[in-house]
Amino acid sequence: MPTPTGPDWFVLDVDDQPALAKPEAKYGALPATVGVITPRPGLHLYLLGEVTNGRGGLPAGLDVRGAGG
Repeated sequence: MPTPTGPDWFVLDVDDQPALAKPEAKYGALPATVGVITPRPGLHLYLLGEVTNGRGGLPAGLDVRGAGG
């Protein structure tokens, strides 16, 4: 059963795991967190913080789901 996000946490939706390399090279490794494998196969990584829904400046294969997403 899906769980609504936010306001203090969000999901990083990873449909293309190699796409994580670009933001990690720029900002450093993601913090240790809880995640689940999705059917594509991909990942949902649960992180603390507040973000809006969408891709923003993230590479293709990554997007976020913030409060209400």
